[in-house]
Amino acid sequence: MEFRCVDIETEFFIPKDYRNILLDQALEENIIVPIGPSGPKDYLCLMLIREMSAQTHYSLSKNGKRSAIVVPQDAMVDEKAKKVRLHTNFSVFEHARPLNSETWFRTMNEFQVHVFTADLLAAALNEGLPILRYLNIIILYDCHKTLENPSYQCVMRHYSTLCSDNRPRILGLTRSFSFDSVEPDELVSAFAALEQCLHCKIAAANPILVSRKLGAKPRILVKVCQDDENTEWAPFASLVKYLVLGAVEWTKRLSLTSDLDVDCTKCMVDALCKVVDVLDQLGPWCAWKVCIKQERQLIKLNKYCMSEAQQALILMGETYLKAARMLLGSHVKGVKSVEGLQRFVTGRAWELLQWLIAYGQGNRQSSENDKLCGIILVRKRYIAYVLKMLLKTVQEWNSDMFGYFTTDFFAIFREYRSKDSAQLAQYKRQEDVLRKFRHGNLNVLVATCASWDSLETKRCNFVVRFDHPTSYCSFAHSKALAKKPGASFVILVQSKDHEAFEKTLKKYLAFETILLKRTAAVDLLGENNSNSSEVDNLTQLASSVDSIQLNDCSVPLSPNAATEIVNRYCVRLPSDMFTRLVPEFTLETIENADMSKSYVGHILLPINSPLKERITGPPMHSPRSAQLGVALEVCKKLHKHGEVNDQFQPIGRSVLSRILIDCEDDEVWPTDGKALPGSSRRKQHYRKKIPKVLFHALPEPDQPSFLYAIVFHKNCPDSCIGCQTSLDGSSVRSQTLGILTSKSLPQIPRFCLFPKAGATMVEIRFIDKSVTVNSGQLFLIFQFHEYIFSEVLRLEKFSIKYDPRQADTSFLVVPLLKDGASSYTLDWSFIIETIKFTSQLPLRPVEEERKLFKFCIEKYIDAVVMPWYRVSGGAHFYNVIDICTDLKPASSFPDDDYSSFNEYYRHKYGLEIYCQDQALLNVDYSTSRLNLLLPRNAKERDNSTDCAESQQAVNIVAQKQKLIPELVVVHPISSSMWALLICLPSILYRLCHLLLADELRARVMRERFSVSPTITADFCWDAMDATWLHNASRCAETTPSPPKEAEVENCANQTVKSTVIDKLDFEISVWNPEEAQIPESCVNDPDEVNEESTTPTTVAANGLAAEEVELAAEDVASDDEEIYFDDEFRKKLMQTQQVSSSELERLFLPPPGCIEPSGWDSADLPTLPSFTVGGGPGLQFLSTASHVNASSLLADIKSTEMKSKTSAWNVQKKPPSNSSKEASALDSTSNSIAKISKAGSAEDLHDSESLSPDCVIDIVALVRNAKLQLKTDPSLPETATVDVLEGNTANDESDTTPSFMEAPELPLNETISFIDNDDKSGPFGPNPRDILEALTASSAHDVFSLEGLEILGDSFLKYLVTVYYFKQYPNMHEGNLSVLRGRQVSNYNLYKLGRRKGIGEFMVGCKFEPSDNWLPPGYMPLCCETAETYGDDEDNKMERELMGDLEVEPLNVSLVPVSKNWISEELKDIIPDNLFTKQALSDKTIADCVEALIGSFLLNCGTKKAIGFIEWLGVKVASENCDLTSPVQLPLIDSHPNATDELNRLWNTFDLSQFENKIGYRFQNKAYLVQALCHTSYSYNRCTDCYQRLEFLGDAVLDYLITRHLYEDKQAHSPNLLTDLRSSLVNNTIFSSLAVKFKFHQYFMVLNPTLCTKIEKFVTMLETLQQDANFDSELYLLEEEDEEAEEDVEVPKVLGDIFESVAGAIYLDSGCSLHAVWRVYYVIMHEQIKKCCANPPVSPVRKLMEMEPERTTFRRVERNMIEGNARVTAHVHGVGTFTGAGRCYRIAKTTAAKRALRFLKRLRDQAGGSSM
Repeated sequence: MEFRCVDIETEFFIPKDYRNILLDQALEENIIVPIGPSGPKDYLCLMLIREMSAQTHYSLSKNGKRSAIVVPQDAMVDEKAKKVRLHTNFSVFEHARPLNSETWFRTMNEFQVHVFTADLLAAALNEGLPILRYLNIIILYDCHKTLENPSYQCVMRHYSTLCSDNRPRILGLTRSFSFDSVEPDELVSAFAALEQCLHCKIAAANPILVSRKLGAKPRILVKVCQDDENTEWAPFASLVKYLVLGAVEWTKRLSLTSDLDVDCTKCMVDALCKVVDVLDQLGPWCAWKVCIKQERQLIKLNKYCMSEAQQALILMGETYLKAARMLLGSHVKGVKSVEGLQRFVTGRAWELLQWLIAYGQGNRQSSENDKLCGIILVRKRYIAYVLKMLLKTVQEWNSDMFGYFTTDFFAIFREYRSKDSAQLAQYKRQEDVLRKFRHGNLNVLVATCASWDSLETKRCNFVVRFDHPTSYCSFAHSKALAKKPGASFVILVQSKDHEAFEKTLKKYLAFETILLKRTAAVDLLGENNSNSSEVDNLTQLASSVDSIQLNDCSVPLSPNAATEIVNRYCVRLPSDMFTRLVPEFTLETIENADMSKSYVGHILLPINSPLKERITGPPMHSPRSAQLGVALEVCKKLHKHGEVNDQFQPIGRSVLSRILIDCEDDEVWPTDGKALPGSSRRKQHYRKKIPKVLFHALPEPDQPSFLYAIVFHKNCPDSCIGCQTSLDGSSVRSQTLGILTSKSLPQIPRFCLFPKAGATMVEIRFIDKSVTVNSGQLFLIFQFHEYIFSEVLRLEKFSIKYDPRQADTSFLVVPLLKDGASSYTLDWSFIIETIKFTSQLPLRPVEEERKLFKFCIEKYIDAVVMPWYRVSGGAHFYNVIDICTDLKPASSFPDDDYSSFNEYYRHKYGLEIYCQDQALLNVDYSTSRLNLLLPRNAKERDNSTDCAESQQAVNIVAQKQKLIPELVVVHPISSSMWALLICLPSILYRLCHLLLADELRARVMRERFSVSPTITADFCWDAMDATWLHNASRCAETTPSPPKEAEVENCANQTVKSTVIDKLDFEISVWNPEEAQIPESCVNDPDEVNEESTTPTTVAANGLAAEEVELAAEDVASDDEEIYFDDEFRKKLMQTQQVSSSELERLFLPPPGCIEPSGWDSADLPTLPSFTVGGGPGLQFLSTASHVNASSLLADIKSTEMKSKTSAWNVQKKPPSNSSKEASALDSTSNSIAKISKAGSAEDLHDSESLSPDCVIDIVALVRNAKLQLKTDPSLPETATVDVLEGNTANDESDTTPSFMEAPELPLNETISFIDNDDKSGPFGPNPRDILEALTASSAHDVFSLEGLEILGDSFLKYLVTVYYFKQYPNMHEGNLSVLRGRQVSNYNLYKLGRRKGIGEFMVGCKFEPSDNWLPPGYMPLCCETAETYGDDEDNKMERELMGDLEVEPLNVSLVPVSKNWISEELKDIIPDNLFTKQALSDKTIADCVEALIGSFLLNCGTKKAIGFIEWLGVKVASENCDLTSPVQLPLIDSHPNATDELNRLWNTFDLSQFENKIGYRFQNKAYLVQALCHTSYSYNRCTDCYQRLEFLGDAVLDYLITRHLYEDKQAHSPNLLTDLRSSLVNNTIFSSLAVKFKFHQYFMVLNPTLCTKIEKFVTMLETLQQDANFDSELYLLEEEDEEAEEDVEVPKVLGDIFESVAGAIYLDSGCSLHAVWRVYYVIMHEQIKKCCANPPVSPVRKLMEMEPERTTFRRVERNMIEGNARVTAHVHGVGTFTGAGRCYRIAKTTAAKRALRFLKRLRDQAGGSSM
């Protein structure tokens, strides 16, 4: 729960919730609780039964007890029984018929809680059944009926017969008492009578009484004002009232004819009545102003009155208002000063102005801590508005007297969920006013009395009651607002009412005294002045703490500040938004030997504070001094334990940096809005690392070199590699390629390529280590190497040059000839033949040579040919596919333009073919596709076709290419060898990165594990074969396809578990209420708006004088008055008369700039005609362009059960139709009470300031009318004679513990058991192929990527860091632990660690484009000549260019030289050498790679080596005494006295053995389970901590377990799907749903009424839906027709928290065994995991971004100041703005996306319907 600093109590310790104060009292004694709403009653009933339930778990024969709930009506029996069943695990019996004397004992024995009607219980007792003997508690609903109901009286008579030791505890629940018609003495007597009847003590507690007993008393000032009848304006005011009220009475008696569709009299009557009300309350000057405003409104309405009767009525109202205006204006028009105003305002208004003047003069020099904050309370909303207008006017007239304050008005709307957008806009404006008041931007607020619950602030200096309170309830609420010490409570009373009010005030104060005596709170004000010597001693003690214990204390500790320090510390402890953590203060009174009294204060801090012991202060002579003394003692201990700093402020997150492993920042964080370090937006250049074994590995002449063969293992027939002829291939030489290097290459796994023919495995096989070549041979190899890459592969460009001596990557590619099975030798003849051919371009032979040409078919088998007549653009190479012996040059040409091939070549090239018997060659152009890492059908790799079919298709296409052998030159490189050369770039590229991966592996194994990384000869890595690629290919990022219509429709009816919002393409900022922007039109004065439709000329023409228009313009027409106009007229007018929407918007709605339009949901479409006056589309089509849709936005800002109207505690079951009148009255009472904002006995307040008659009881009248029989009735039957057959019970199940069923072993088909095998990888570490997968970014567009491993590594790292911090800091609370963990696993920290280890240089971050970004071996970029001097300036230049901050001039292509080995100096600076030697990677990519490497080590090497790799990176996840298996500090707090007994008490009270049976795990240490189920609010547990630390641990454990299960699932989910599945299964929604399914909530130890209400509504909703978990719709948004109810039910986070905390408890109890946790939770979750995988969820946010990526933006709007909800808008450009609300940003954002999808779907449906 969020508290403002100014609202921290300084005078006393923040008290408990008043309902918990009553619960504490009920546990000690019998009490009667007079409280209005049913919610607090049910809470007290359930909590008391639960806390006293220890005896109910035993059978009656073993001294067990039972609990009884007694209700007055049959209709309440089922309702109360359902409440008990929902919140507890108790067995409940509903007594609907009289008990049988033979079976009653069995019934009582079988069930723990019994719900009776008073009649049934009385009848059973009268029959002699000893039921009361077996009860430990009796809850009496409507206990006041004991004074008049015989059945209640009978029960109490039997109760009085029991001895005091055997009497059950009694809790009497009744309605609030009425104080209006009674005297204090009568009230005391009535209380005594009721207490005597029920043997109870009346306990009064509500926030007002508790605050009053603890806080300072405001000074009550009664200001007597002049009577309005004695003023000089009274005569003409009477005339005005006579005139106006006469018109009102006549209009009310008017009977309208049937032809009048709309009753427009209400608007006119309201306008006239407002004038009279203002005249009575504020005087003629204000009434004159109101006349002008109301007259103008009626003029606008009259413009659209279509019938004559309507116009006549409105004109009549205008006439009367004009007459009243003229009468009033004749007296007040000339008033222009405050002094002149005195004659024309009421006495109360003038006294208010005088009091404000005096207050301002006396408090002008107020300090910062004593700023003005005042509230003026009035009864009616319109009076509040006009009074605000009056105050602003006098401020303009005299700023010296009134300029010290700023003012506005506030009138809360109880029914703000109206679908009317105008009222919604006003509600939002009121929110803004409240926000300004709470932040101090407004310091005087005029408000209605009914809005007191929204105005509470500790800063309030004064409260002025403009109308004196008419009831004690109104008096108490108004007075309670003046909370600041020394505040004033001013009441304005006319002199005629003064005497009567003085008597009433004394009575109110007497009532307050009576109630305060019955309030169970420590009274610190009984002695206002503490002993001065004691205060001096405390001050001296505080000074000693300041000077000795503190290092640097800029704020000295004082006794008075100690209380505030303790309160602030408790408030800052981590908790949920519904829980207020407070210190538990008790005061002990000690009788001294000299008969004097001493007081000792004791404090227990919240259970999640590291200080667990009870802190005791020194003995003092006054309660106040005792409080200050113990507060000072607490401050000392907090500072000693490091919980507060030297300024006594709670330790914040910044202090945690001292225990972070690597807290220094080596990055400069930008302040100019640029991308932050660690983010995906910031990119940097990294050099492409060259493997050490390939760096300068050029063979030297006459020196031994290493030879490796590139061996192909074909999955297809031999013909698939290369394009060999279909003829006899015996003449084809067995050739391959090899690598000649001076360094030895480590073993790497075989890998797969995808040439045209199909998948092929490639092996780099070692041949020889002593190959020696001389300088001449080496020169030949250099030339062959260059020719291959420059002419064959065409990779040499102007930006690179061939220089193997200077190039970094320098090894040689050589041809090899296979000799035998495994012997390879250098093919020197082939090298020489190729070199000879290198300088010969295909020249046209002379005619004599051509005429001698003889065709030889063997020459063209497996050949590469070059047409010598095609020389433009260089040589053209063609592979001979087939020799067409059936085709000759004279054969028909395929084209009709030529008769034969002879004619074609004759006309096309001027060539004559001489040899006519030669066969034509069927050729295919040599492929230019050099990237063979991906399948050719990579986009459809799941639909692979047969290799032969693909080859056949290629051949069919190739039939169009026919060449004449006479016209071509045969290349010395064969077609099959050419195919091998085409594979060469991909082979070398993959080889390089596998070597880098192996280099990284060897480095880690050597540096961290001190293991030799050299692979033994008998060891072989698993290959990158098709199976591995298939599994790894799921990690390749795929481009999302546009959503299908069915998917959109499905997504429109669901929401997402959005724990992956941070992975989307847009950023989410943290909402700051200070940054909430108000539209410009509302900045200066939010309530003022210019009336565009009303010009002075127009108004004057309709009856207003120009001067009066000018006066009205001074006020500036306010849109606030729309609040007070009834909207029925304009809405019905629009429906019946078809008025233009834009006209009505212009007249009645606020300016369009104040709010944004919103889309409609299905339930939002108004019932309006589908046409307009102009024949255009209906109004429902204008929602996204013209105005805010009320219902959509109203559904978003609904209360999340902060109001008891929505409280499930208040839901009363409707009585049956034959129920009594009393039942109906009770139901009506419940409905009335439900409208009150807060619960309390004297806190319920309507606009009329008094409780409904049905909400209270007149206790005095009941006592007067009751005929009490307080003596024991001698006729009562003897209970001792009844044989209860205790030893012969037939079914004694209450004492029988069900046999324990342990969770079953994991099924055989479960992919992982989490029993780690750390030896599965051997001593060499992970396979280089798996490391390469982790190093490959999705931007590389390879078959695999790091995304899947990154998800696994992320969860494992989170798990390790969580366990380490949990064990390393056993006393640190969950909030600080989360900060530490977040810092360690953040992208920024992982990026830093990865960069320090040089991970970016090992990565594959860009797509393999051989012609653009790959540097062949032996080549170097031209700019690399200056590589040694390449400095930071160039790096910064490249980074600026990459980020778009530097513009590069376009390249002038005309300047590029033709030479392939030379480039001009002026172009060197812009050659993009970074494409060859550098790559751009984002910081987040580095962080993702680090996580992927962790996942790779985990999968291949097990947990221990994965931990070693993490420590190698620099993340500390283990220490000497802290690792995964080390023991942890036991959860039982030994310092607590009788900790073991307390633990057993809690265990038995909540029957946790039954919970063990439910989950199938038996705890060895019971304290773990107690801690896991204990909420921070459960102050009764002092033997363990709360669940927060275990929740922190269990969250990481479950995240890792589920992620690992999904990753190793046989279905092999893709990364995107894996992310969605993980998000859907590891989130609060699914965990909360499963917690409800397995009844976790019934064992939850919590003392928080609001939280219990949340849980009840959620559980009820799930039972209604009859489902365990909903993957099709987020459970905080129900799929209901009434969408307004959707925001009402949110998933209680605490249910998901305890689901995680129990996992953490099992993990620790089992000795940190993941297997034990998964064994339990697999049973709980496997059905949901299966459903989720079968129907993967779709995120509305992601779906909307995929559907409209360019047009969608999300905006954080504001946080609702009244309910505290967050609101977010999704703006779809050109469509509309859609608003969502929720308790947090994530829920609100998801809701907005869902609304947008629904609207888009409707647009699509409409478009489809219109097209049909």
